[in-house]
Amino acid sequence: MQKWPTVTNDLDLNEGKINFTTRTGDEVTIKAIWQDTLPLGSHEGTIFAIHGSPGSHNDFKYIAHYLKKTGIRVIAMNMPGHGYTQKHKKIGFENEDRNAFLQAMLDHLQIEGPIVFVGHSRGSENAMAIYAQGIKPFFIIQFASWIYNVNLWSVQKMIMHPILYHVYKRIVRLKTQTGKIAAVCVQSMRTFGLEKQRPYVEELNENSKTPIVMAYSGKDFLIEDQIVREMLAEFDGAEELILDDSKSDDVEAKAARWVRQRLLESRALGVCFKQDGHYLQKFKAKFLADTIATMCQL
Repeated sequence: MQKWPTVTNDLDLNEGKINFTTRTGDEVTIKAIWQDTLPLGSHEGTIFAIHGSPGSHNDFKYIAHYLKKTGIRVIAMNMPGHGYTQKHKKIGFENEDRNAFLQAMLDHLQIEGPIVFVGHSRGSENAMAIYAQGIKPFFIIQFASWIYNVNLWSVQKMIMHPILYHVYKRIVRLKTQTGKIAAVCVQSMRTFGLEKQRPYVEELNENSKTPIVMAYSGKDFLIEDQIVREMLAEFDGAEELILDDSKSDDVEAKAARWVRQRLLESRALGVCFKQDGHYLQKFKAKFLADTIATMCQL
């Protein structure tokens, strides 16, 4: 039986004022909160992690637990309006504003040495700029976002918050702290447009040797494994490992060995854990940490 370490939430938090320009040309300054396990930097490498929607830096706490032992620095973001980093009315939910915030964070942190970008769910689009399409509960997310954005008075929007909270909890089956945060998340998920990222894949294929590893599962209630396979196939020379026994005790070590060996020859790998669900960053954290360590050594 697999066991997971006990890890406390909200470790190694930092905060600072971050300013950037939105896609509409507005200059905004917000208070950002992020996790940084080694603020002075690391010679071993750094991961820059971007959570899903809903989500926070705590999505990566198990990975951070393992990477601390290797000396690899973990910087985990909190996107605006998701419960930690300040929300601002002029910040939109499209990728332009999300990416502008993340770039401002990178400029603020001035990271040196190798960086591995890690994204979970909604954050993967920003982390890897890859191509895909299709989220199964997309109509519910789109409809809830449309209702919230109808010209409502403030009091009416307050009434919508508990409704959106239950949309996320009962229908989409994702946890969020409050209805107000759910209102941000539902609009963020509405702009989830991986299908628009194909030009970035083509650019990576032509101009970059950056290694890419995609971990996914066979029982993800939000993103189908076939969709991820279509994404993976966009990368030149991609290889895939499918693990049917993904609940066995040695599966993470087996997958990590395969990645370590294949990255010597291939730059794009996919690992599918057939019996797992949406939260690989928790249930396969050791594999992900080992894979990140391998990528930092390349």
